[in-house]
Amino acid sequence: MSITFSCPNPTCRAKMTVPDSVAGKRGKCTKCQKMMTVPTETEPPPPA
Repeated sequence: MSITFSCPNPTCRAKMTVPDSVAGKRGKCTKCQKMMTVPTETEPPPPA
């Protein structure tokens, strides 16, 4: 399975999908290169 989340940088918000094996680890956003911690599970969908 995989984890899908958005970059926490408010000016970026790029969507990323990563393998479960990197949950909780730090890495860079693929778009803005800001350091972040990968969430441990997929973020819930935005309210309708």
